[in-house]
Amino acid sequence: MKRQIILILILILFIAGLIFGIIYLTNPHLFSSASDDNNDKPQDQIQIIKYPIQEGEIVHTYEIDAQVISGAPEIYTTEIRVDGITDSNFSLLKNKGDLVSPAEVFYKYKNKDCSVDFNGLIVDIIYEQLESSKAVIIKLLNYDNLFISANIDIDKIDRINYDTPVKVIYNGSESEAKIITIGYEILDKKLPVSISLPEKMYPGTPVKLIFTLGVQKAGLYVLEDAIYQDGENYFADIENGTETKQVKLTIGQRFSVEEGEVVFKYIEILSGVSKDDMIIVEKIDSLGSQIKENLNNE
Repeated sequence: MKRQIILILILILFIAGLIFGIIYLTNPHLFSSASDDNNDKPQDQIQIIKYPIQEGEIVHTYEIDAQVISGAPEIYTTEIRVDGITDSNFSLLKNKGDLVSPAEVFYKYKNKDCSVDFNGLIVDIIYEQLESSKAVIIKLLNYDNLFISANIDIDKIDRINYDTPVKVIYNGSESEAKIITIGYEILDKKLPVSISLPEKMYPGTPVKLIFTLGVQKAGLYVLEDAIYQDGENYFADIENGTETKQVKLTIGQRFSVEEGEVVFKYIEILSGVSKDDMIIVEKIDSLGSQIKENLNNE
């Protein structure tokens, strides 16, 4: 009886092995999928990027938000009142909303040409009916008395004077302007300055100011992606033969350069590298492995 059981078990094992062999020969992929999965699993690749230290002219600028002065109509508005007017002795040559230039005749009174000595905008015309006559009040916005009001940080005070070039960015365009006044009282660590209007603007118009603080002829700079920050310190890995060496950097101003539709962001390096150094950056590139995975899934 025992012998018969052993023979039956051997027969069962033989039949199972035979079936396994047939399945393996006809469908080998069923047994290789696990190992293929491990072999075809996307592997992140390390990409080495080299950033050369560039040398050239660096323009040091200081950018702040500002606006045209507002809330002081006594400064930038003018009212002209004419009494005793009739249809025969008064005529208005301009309408509300029209611009007025200095010495430009815009109304006549008793056969006399009348004008103002500033660039203005007629913002309102009000007629008053009196007992025996009429009066007219002409309100004008005086562009010549308007200016851009700004506040500069105290750490920039020593680098800004009346000859400092300044650009006004408004509505997507740049215009040159001049510093009119520099204040003498610091409030909230800022000093007030007044900038001339490069074009006609309404009170309260927001603008951006860019002051040119200086130009460095042979400054060192590199793309921002080449350096990294740890707390308040900046570092880079520079090429050192066949290896890399970490160096601590002292950085300066950040600036951008537009080439076509592409904007390159740079950062000035004051110390830590020389113009002949090459910064090495290792980045994980999973794009190639992702493409491979997509092809395997198709």
